Amino acid sequence: MISDEKPEAAYETLAHEYLEIRLQAMVESRNATINALLKALQEIYYKEKERGIDSLVPLVLKRMKEKAEKMGDEGKEEVSPS
Repeated sequence: MISDEKPEAAYETLAHEYLEIRLQAMVESRNATINALLKALQEIYYKEKERGIDSLVPLVLKRMKEKAEKMGDEGKEEVSPS
């Protein structure tokens, strides 16, 4: 329903709405492409993050072991005589 009072304005509105409907398929295709690209990038970044974490786990475990070895029976760090 077009509610413009002047015929010229009504024709402009009609032409605008017609073109918008016709171009909607192109917009939907663009959005589908963008969403697919985002999903692919998320998967790539997730895998990179997991590889980074996996490479750091041995270092963290080593540090935790070193820290545990320095702890006394009561969970306090032992002070070595200087």
